[in-house]
Amino acid sequence: MFSSALLSVRLVSKFLGFVTFLPYQSPERIPDSMEATYIAIRNKVYTTLK
Repeated sequence: MFSSALLSVRLVSKFLGFVTFLPYQSPERIPDSMEATYIAIRNKVYTTLK
């Protein structure tokens, strides 16, 4: 019972993640300079683990 509920929750969470980020997908690739800027900014942010 628990394992089937866990699998259902995992499936729903994957679907919700897909639906959430679907509008941000684009067939075009961003320019290399912009990608480098995004990566540099992302690498400066540290997440805290509680």
